[in-house]
Amino acid sequence: MAHELWAKGDAYEAYVGRWSRPVAARFLTWLAVPPGRRWLDVGCGTGALTGTILATATPAELTGIDPSIAFLTTAGSRLTLLPAASGPPSAATGPTGARTDPGTGADSAAASGLTSAGTGSGAGAGLCPVGAGAGSGARADSGSVVGAAGSRTGPEAASGAAQGAGPDTGPGARFVAGDARALPLRDAAVDVVVSGLALNFVPSPAAAVAEFARVTAPGGTVAAYVWDYADGMAMMRYFWEAATTLDPSAAALDEGRRMSICSPAALSALWSAAGLTAVTTRPIDTTAVFADFDDYWTPFLGGTGPAPSYVASLPTDHRDALRDLLRTRLPRAADGSIPLLARALAIRGTTI
Repeated sequence: MAHELWAKGDAYEAYVGRWSRPVAARFLTWLAVPPGRRWLDVGCGTGALTGTILATATPAELTGIDPSIAFLTTAGSRLTLLPAASGPPSAATGPTGARTDPGTGADSAAASGLTSAGTGSGAGAGLCPVGAGAGSGARADSGSVVGAAGSRTGPEAASGAAQGAGPDTGPGARFVAGDARALPLRDAAVDVVVSGLALNFVPSPAAAVAEFARVTAPGGTVAAYVWDYADGMAMMRYFWEAATTLDPSAAALDEGRRMSICSPAALSALWSAAGLTAVTTRPIDTTAVFADFDDYWTPFLGGTGPAPSYVASLPTDHRDALRDLLRTRLPRAADGSIPLLARALAIRGTTI
């Protein structure tokens, strides 16, 4: 069985990250969270949802958490970062969820509800910026903070988020390496927890959703979306159907077969079990338009994600046969582009 790799942020962007942004925008429109709230993006990956929150939701605070340093580094190269934070939680937040302290660094970390993790003592034990000892693709200790002194803006600038904005001039994001099943935040630390295209990869989704509820203040929103692998994510459906035609054993890797939580009923059961109320689900349909066959196929050679990891495990002749079969099966528009349905399944609930 191919080993799934999640170590290349740019490869993930080309593979599926680029198609997640339209979904993120529609997801946030559906949530309709008022401005000035404290947000947490769990499994933030390369920052598609985080950047959309910055661009459209006017957050008071925004923290992204992911276990992959490589993904967090890619996110940081695209979004405005707050300074690296440290220190134990101590500052309070106001009743509306807005930050009451104007500071950055340790004070800002405290206001965000971040808890120091790892070993050692003193303020910031277990907290380290990207590049301070963690190699590309390493899973950092929970609580490691990604950032640098001052703000930093990448070429995409959060896909429209305030370019050049920093802790003194506008909103920014703080990225923390951590585990969805043991979030490095105190109870009721945020007003909104979201997770985009990540929950199905957590070994214990139920534990993760329980953590989402724990760190969300009463009356807050807990929401997520996953790909509809079984029916609505056409780029993967075409891939796995071709792969299993040539290699029946590939069926065991097909997300549509093994990601059992990716259905409205399964997601609803998770949210209800975590004590969330007013649970609602909905599909979010977008179209992934590939410029040509190479635009579709090349990201599968990047080695990041289940299908690309499978391709990387194949001998050259088998890989070429899979490519050629896909070339004959994919639909094409008159201009040679390949438009494919990309459906996500979204869910939301309220904490009590």
